Amino acid sequence: MFYLLIIFFQLIYEISCECVIVPVNIKPTPLVIHSTNQIAYSPAFLKRDENITITCPGNQVLYEGTRMGEVITITCGNFNTFMYGDQELQFHSLACEDIPRNTIRYTGEKCLNGNREIEIGYLIPNYGFLRQILICFDAVYFSPIYSHFNLTSTILTRDSRVPRKFFEESGFYVTYNSLDNLYRRDKERETINQQLELDRWSDKFIKNDDRFINRGHLTSKGDFVYAFQQLATFHYVNSAPQWASFNGGNWNEVEISVRELASTSSKNLEIYTGVYGTMSLPNQRHWRKVPLFLHNIQGKKLLPIPQLFWKLIYDRTSDKGIVIVGVNNIYELNMTEDVVCLDIGDRISWFNRKLQNQKHNIELGYIYACSVNDFCKKTNYCPNLNVNNLLL
Repeated sequence: MFYLLIIFFQLIYEISCECVIVPVNIKPTPLVIHSTNQIAYSPAFLKRDENITITCPGNQVLYEGTRMGEVITITCGNFNTFMYGDQELQFHSLACEDIPRNTIRYTGEKCLNGNREIEIGYLIPNYGFLRQILICFDAVYFSPIYSHFNLTSTILTRDSRVPRKFFEESGFYVTYNSLDNLYRRDKERETINQQLELDRWSDKFIKNDDRFINRGHLTSKGDFVYAFQQLATFHYVNSAPQWASFNGGNWNEVEISVRELASTSSKNLEIYTGVYGTMSLPNQRHWRKVPLFLHNIQGKKLLPIPQLFWKLIYDRTSDKGIVIVGVNNIYELNMTEDVVCLDIGDRISWFNRKLQNQKHNIELGYIYACSVNDFCKKTNYCPNLNVNNLLL
């Protein structure tokens, strides 16, 4: 039976295509753009005479160590060979000189409530701009509203050996202190304690374990296949202050579950990830709730610590969607204020077992789920989508 399957797939290959490429196997990986003007994922199947564009924004395409230019177009020939003009090439001998460089810029368009769109992607000579992530950004308080990207069904083939890098401000922040400094644990402790009228070095809330404020990706590094895509997520506009135990706890399990859903269902999904509200804790003198900001210098309250993180998962082919919501407060839960829509989380079949068991653990981040229309109606904080069915 096994040998019959091999023969079957060989016949399909011979009938339907001439070239099969696995871009993730070549390092540094270039952008491989197929005829639909989208990045090709592994494995990609090409017909004879089909063209693909190979590009390394910011550096050069190499073939067996020889520079070919920043952008080249090659054509599928016979039996997994490619033609570049009159030159015959093997795809696996192509690479970039260095990891392709991403570009981040304002689009010039407005988004939710008059905020500004920012896009992260790649400037390709004689081609244009290829977008990876779109962000709706509040340029007054320096807070993202939401990010948007397309999650490929091949996400579990991603390059898992890409080291993390430092976040970049990229010119979008005008503050009295750098964001790198604001996210230092001692600075967080000072900032939070000042707002709550605690002793400057009290560790009541900012502790020396995983109870501190982290840079919480909206669109995660792990949501992309290639190294250049993963590194493009390290812009501060694609992050918001998030408690570390929540970031590495239940929110991480939400992200893992969504990737597994895309893979097991063999569907590309649209993902919106955003924040809502401002987290508050009781002032330690008068006990009234105080909204918290990561920047509180010379009367300038910027970078609000979100009350909620949310993730809208949308399958456009079936018109199904769901919103997963996480409470960004590891010390207390207010069901009236923090659960903003009817919780249908117990009906979701694709949460992994770990998330199913601990989704209501407050210290790991209290998780619930709502219909798209319910969440959007209650918060007025959604992209312009009308989703008619539940992604359960």
